[in-house]
Amino acid sequence: ASALHMLEEHGRELEAARLGISWYPDDLGNRAEEVSALAALGRRKEVERVIQSCLEVVSVGEYDVVDVMLTAARELRAHGYREDSIRMAGRAVEWLEDRSGAEGSPRALREDLGEALYRAERWEEAREVFRERTAGEVEDVGNLGRLGTLAARAGEAQAARCCWRWRWR
Repeated sequence: ASALHMLEEHGRELEAARLGISWYPDDLGNRAEEVSALAALGRRKEVERVIQSCLEVVSVGEYDVVDVMLTAARELRAHGYREDSIRMAGRAVEWLEDRSGAEGSPRALREDLGEALYRAERWEEAREVFRERTAGEVEDVGNLGRLGTLAARAGEAQAARCCWRWRWR
């Protein structure tokens, strides 16, 4: 499905994702592939339906429902549906905030929260989460990259260029 997405063969990608779901219904990685295809095809109501169905699945794979929501947000944005993307990312933020401290590793939840806030265009809140995550972890290139992007959005050119040395206080 991922290869078909890159080839922009979204109809075939959807078929592959749904075949995967039929074989492994509790692996939400296949649902992420499905929402990716649906978003590319402009089938936004179906994206919502898939997300809703994911809320009822206890995932057995690497993906959870927030991963599917963030995939949907990314793909909706990539295919020209900015408002739907922001709304979906906001839904992921709410889901994560409801579970903060309740399940999973708080650290993993904070990482997902930073990404959800970023995709929801809640820049300052995202920045705080990524600052927190980089404290003492200068080698975390992903978090530093997000901080650099957020600095650029804020018009802080020097911080954006040098985020690997930048001290956020």
